[in-house]
Amino acid sequence: MNKLWRIIPSNKQKEQEFTNKLAISPLLSKIMVHNQFSLEEAQSFFRPKTQHYYDALLFSDMSKAIERIKSALQNNEKILIFGDYDVDGVTSTAILYLTLQELGGEVEFFIPDREKDGYGMSINALKRCLNSHRLLITVDCGITSISEVDYANQRGLDVIITDHHLPQENLPSALAILNPKLKNCSYPNKNLAGVGVAFKLAQALWQAINGNLRWKYLDIAAIGTIADMVPLRGENRALVKEGLANIENLGLKEMLRHCKIEPKNITSEDVAFIIGPRINAAGRLKHAELALELFLAPTSPKAQEIATMLDANNKERQLLVESVLQEAIQFIEREKKEKNAVIVVWGQEWKAGIIGIIAARLLEKYSRPCIVISKETSTNDCKGSCRSIPALHILKALNHCQQYLEGYGGHAQTAGLSIKVENLLAFDKAINAYAEDKLSAQDFLPVLDITAVLNPSEVNVKLWEELALLQPYGASNPKPNFLLSGIRPYNVKKIGKTGKHLRFNFDDSGHTYTVLGWKKADEIQLKDTYYDLVFQPQLNIWNGNTSVQLIMLDIKSHYHPTYPTREELAHLYLALKKGLHSVKQLQQALSSEIDSEEKVIMGLSIFAELNILSYDSENKTVTNFSSPQAKLNLYDSHLYCQRYFTQ
Repeated sequence: MNKLWRIIPSNKQKEQEFTNKLAISPLLSKIMVHNQFSLEEAQSFFRPKTQHYYDALLFSDMSKAIERIKSALQNNEKILIFGDYDVDGVTSTAILYLTLQELGGEVEFFIPDREKDGYGMSINALKRCLNSHRLLITVDCGITSISEVDYANQRGLDVIITDHHLPQENLPSALAILNPKLKNCSYPNKNLAGVGVAFKLAQALWQAINGNLRWKYLDIAAIGTIADMVPLRGENRALVKEGLANIENLGLKEMLRHCKIEPKNITSEDVAFIIGPRINAAGRLKHAELALELFLAPTSPKAQEIATMLDANNKERQLLVESVLQEAIQFIEREKKEKNAVIVVWGQEWKAGIIGIIAARLLEKYSRPCIVISKETSTNDCKGSCRSIPALHILKALNHCQQYLEGYGGHAQTAGLSIKVENLLAFDKAINAYAEDKLSAQDFLPVLDITAVLNPSEVNVKLWEELALLQPYGASNPKPNFLLSGIRPYNVKKIGKTGKHLRFNFDDSGHTYTVLGWKKADEIQLKDTYYDLVFQPQLNIWNGNTSVQLIMLDIKSHYHPTYPTREELAHLYLALKKGLHSVKQLQQALSSEIDSEEKVIMGLSIFAELNILSYDSENKTVTNFSSPQAKLNLYDSHLYCQRYFTQ
C-alpha cells in the first residue's frame, strides 16, 4: 500500500525557544514542539528527577477505600480482586494481590474468561466467583457496571472500583470509586492506565499502614502502562522509565531471559511487541490466569515454566492469526470487497480473542476500515471487532447502523459489536453506504509523518544517542521518522528463513550504510536508480563494533512526474542567476536537465514560496529575483514538501 509522506512543518520561533531554554539540539526541539509539549512539560521530560508523582490521596475516594481495606485486613475478611484478561488488567491484579498478601490479607483473584464472560464484570461471572467474600475490589473495570455492583451489594459485599475508562452519567453504587476521569476527582493525571490506578491504591494503602511511601512493583506497573497505550507523558513517563530501569519481579525476569532481552537494555518497544503479546496470548486463546501466575511465581523454576508456556501460547496464537487472516483475505477477494469503503468479513467460529488482531492486520493491508465478525455455530449470534482509519469515527458509524446490531461500544478507531447472523448483509450494506458518504478517495491513503530530513552523514551513533533521550517511546511520544533523499541502493538481498525481509546498502561520502526492511521483500522491487527513503535509526552492535543501521518504513522513486528534484531545482536556480526569467527561456535552456514545463513552473512556485522571486503566472515570467542571504532549505516550502504527499 503506497503511503503519503507528510513532512512535519517547523515552528521555528518556538523550536528556538526550546533549544535556548532547555539546552537541547534543534532536532530534539522540533520533536518536542511537534508532539505538543509545553516548555514546562519538556523540562520535566528531560530532567526526570524533577518529575514528581502526585499524591494518591488526591483521588476523591482514596481515603474511603483505604479505611475499608484496612478494616478488612484487621478483621480477616475475605477480599476478592476482580480483574481483566488484557495486560493492563493482569498487571493491575498482580500488584494489588501481591500488596494485600504482604499486608496479611485473605485475598483471592478472579480473571474473567473472554469466551464465557465477555468484557468486564457480569452477573454470571460474579455468581461463579463470589463465595464468602466481604469486600470486592475491581481493577481496570467496573466503572459502567451498575447492575453488577448492585448484585454484589445485595450479596452483602462492599465494592471498591478502580478503573480508568470513561464513566457514564450514572455511576455504580460502590463504596468507593477510584478513577481519575471522574468529574469530582482532583487527581491531576487523567491518563493513568488501570494498572496506574491500582499501583496508586497499593502505594497509598502501604503508606497508611506502614508509614513509608513504597515504590515496589513499578516494573509491573510499567508493563501494563505501555501495553495499554496511554500517553507516556508526565507521571506515566516517569513510572515507565523508572519501572523499566528496575526490573525486580521474578516472573518478568524469566520472561525477559526467555525472550533473550537483557533487563538493563529493555525498551518500551520490547514490551509492546515482545512481552505484551505473550502476556495477552493467554487470555486470547485459553485463560489469562496463566499470565497472572507469571507475576506471582514464587521461584525461578516456576517462573521459567510459565514463561515457556506463555511463549508456546503466543506461537499458537500467531499460527491461528495467520490461518484466519488468510481465510479472511480469501473471503475479501472472493466477494470483491477490496475497494469497499468498509471491509466487513465474517467466518465460522473464528476465536474471539484474535478477531481484533485480524481486523488490525486487514486495516494495514487494505488501508480501509475493517470489521471482522465471528459466527457461532450453535447459535445465531456473532461477535465482531472493528478497526478504522482516522477519517472515519467507527463508533459513530455503528451508531448510524444500530438497528442491525444487538450491542456495540468502543472508541473513534476501535470498537466491538454483537449481531445476529441474519442481519450481516444488511449491516454490511448500511455501514458501507454511511462510509461512502463520509469519505473521499484521499482518506483511504495511509499517511507517514516525517520528523525531519537528514543528510546521510547525520545518521550516526551520535544521532542515536541523542534520540535515546526521548525514550521510552509510546503514545503521545512516538518514535520519530526521518527522510533521506536521493540514495542509490545496491547489494539488494532477500533475507530471513523465508526471504520475506529486505536488506540493501547505499554509499555516501565514502561511507556505506545498511538498510533493513522487515516484511518488505515481496512488496518492494528496487531498480538501479535513485530513491527517497523514510526510516528509523537502530543501534547495531556486532563483533564489538557499534554502528547505526536504518530500518526502512517506506521507499519511493526520487523522481516525480510533476515536482522537480533538489538537483533539478539547483539547475533552475543557476539559470535564474544567469538572467533567464521567462518559462520559455528556462525550458529551452534546461531541456536536458528538466523534462517538462510543468516542473519548471512548479520550481518557480517553490522559489516564490521561499521569497527569492515573484512569479507572474499569467505571463509566465519571473520578477524580483534575488540571491538568498543564507542557504535555502527547500523543506521550508510547503509546495516542495507536497511532492511526498502525492502518489
